[in-house]
Amino acid sequence: MRTTRLWLDTDFHNGAQIELSGEQAHYIQTVLRLRSGDMLEVFDGQDHSASAELEIHSKKSASVTLNDVSRNSVESPLNITLIQGISRGERMDFTLQKATELGISQIQPVFTERTEVKLKGEKLSKRIDHWQKIVINACEQCGRNTVPQVLPAITLKDWTAKNKMPTFVLHHRDSQTLKELTQPEGAFALAIGPEGGLADHEIELLKNHKAQGLKLGPRILRTETAALTALAAMQSLWGDLS
Repeated sequence: MRTTRLWLDTDFHNGAQIELSGEQAHYIQTVLRLRSGDMLEVFDGQDHSASAELEIHSKKSASVTLNDVSRNSVESPLNITLIQGISRGERMDFTLQKATELGISQIQPVFTERTEVKLKGEKLSKRIDHWQKIVINACEQCGRNTVPQVLPAITLKDWTAKNKMPTFVLHHRDSQTLKELTQPEGAFALAIGPEGGLADHEIELLKNHKAQGLKLGPRILRTETAALTALAAMQSLWGDLS
């Protein structure tokens, strides 16, 4: 039987009784059909996990009591920031979900010349919150106890201006393959364009800031396929999928 996992944004200690959010209480009762006395696994997003006994108070109220709090990391040895050109709807959701499963450390959404999604103000803030929930749900599913942060969206130009990490930019017209590149020491970034890819001048902008071009085979990949293929290849060659 699959263990139900929940993220709780609070400090953990044995015996702590923690109130669940209304959304969580509704989910475990109406979707999972759990009852008082059932056991869950909870995590705090900072590598701590615990077993938790559920207590139902009402249709919209429930709490858990923590036991066996421990520190348990399943994090990748690679510290990768995904610089993702914002794509539309389910494509972006899918990319962030699967990138989380593949061990991404944080996600920087960027607006590029070919970004088709028009977001600003409150709509952009709500979309960032939505993406963060996608990431949290992916952690609940895949067993991660650390939650990657979805950073506030900025333009690719602004990100490039402040970036100091080694960076790889994926582009099908480049010539360097992953096996020809050297694994960076410490944190690094992977830049992926939206639908339609990055414009030539954006690739040059990145390369002028010491980004290295990267090609993944002879075929042109969709934006969601490109990010996940590159991450899986890096984890296989340098990380914990080897």
